[in-house]
Amino acid sequence: MIVQHTQELQKFISGNNLKREDGIILFSAIIDLYKLDETSRFTSEIEVLTLPEEMALYILEFFGAENPEKEMYRTSRQQFVCSSQQELEILDSKSDTRLIISLKAVPGPQ
Repeated sequence: MIVQHTQELQKFISGNNLKREDGIILFSAIIDLYKLDETSRFTSEIEVLTLPEEMALYILEFFGAENPEKEMYRTSRQQFVCSSQQELEILDSKSDTRLIISLKAVPGPQ
């Protein structure tokens, strides 16, 4: 299953040309967070790391102490599905959380 989830994340990255020449994968996205009966939407920078046997996605908005959500999602622990070219869905069954990461309508630099 790790291979399948890693392939889904790689499909999202390559389909949207998110990898830079220096190998760093860092981009802005709109995130819809569904947890229990709560839904929230926010914009965050996202960094993707390639580890020896998996990939990890960091949501930089979650690094603050005021936010109780986990900031790292790993292809070995969560389910990744590239639902469309511009949307990636992450399911975390342990915390009953669903995230939709979207590149659609991300605000540009001002």
